[in-house]
Amino acid sequence: KACGCAHSAAMRGISAYMLENYGNDVSDGEILAEVSKWKASFFPGPTVEKYMASSGQGGSGSGLQTQVGGC
Repeated sequence: KACGCAHSAAMRGISAYMLENYGNDVSDGEILAEVSKWKASFFPGPTVEKYMASSGQGGSGSGLQTQVGGC
């Protein structure tokens, strides 16, 4: 379930926009990829941490914006 923050509303809006305007031309995966790009810009800390872990590198996204509360 999505939280009530403005970031969540923005990501739902991106999904709705893409479905309405490009629904027949893009796959679900492409829509998810676009939403993920926006999420990464809203919350770079967790994105950097996931990338570092998946690439086997040590390090973290500490000091970058992270998700808070119910996000």
